[in-house]
Amino acid sequence: AARGGRRSMGGLRRLSDNARKFLRQGGAQDKVSREWQSQMLLAMQRLEGRETQQEALAELVGLVLAPQCGPRHAQNLGAALVSQRGDEAGRKSVACRILSLQVLRVLCLRHGEHLAPTNLFASMIALVLRRLRDGEEAVRAAAAEAAGCLALPCATYAVARAGPASTAALTAASG
Repeated sequence: AARGGRRSMGGLRRLSDNARKFLRQGGAQDKVSREWQSQMLLAMQRLEGRETQQEALAELVGLVLAPQCGPRHAQNLGAALVSQRGDEAGRKSVACRILSLQVLRVLCLRHGEHLAPTNLFASMIALVLRRLRDGEEAVRAAAAEAAGCLALPCATYAVARAGPASTAALTAASG
């Protein structure tokens, strides 16, 4: 028996009516998130196939630009792009490496300010650096574009963390 004479179910106490009502309210958002996540994973799988790459690119870009794509969604997509599986898929196909860098570029342009303070951002930078050393010139060009898009949120994040006095000094020095 749990403390206070209440019975415990699997180490958890029963939820009160208010707690159940609170959890039900987030259900619609969770459903959207699950649908978005499943669409993203399917598009990532199709990115590996030669016949479906362009469709997958269009779908991933559409998911990134969708209004329901928030910071958590952006982090999920970024994690899928830099994951071990994503890296292995990129080793198989030059086109897959290029397209995943294009998705990463759009992701950073749209959600860079949310991704910059995370550990995931460092993994994204590491991925782009690996692609800059790729043997294929087209992959290196796509990586250079992605690196430019990664630099934008880095500068914004650095200025935001520096404070108003540092920002004024940077503005005066650049002007």
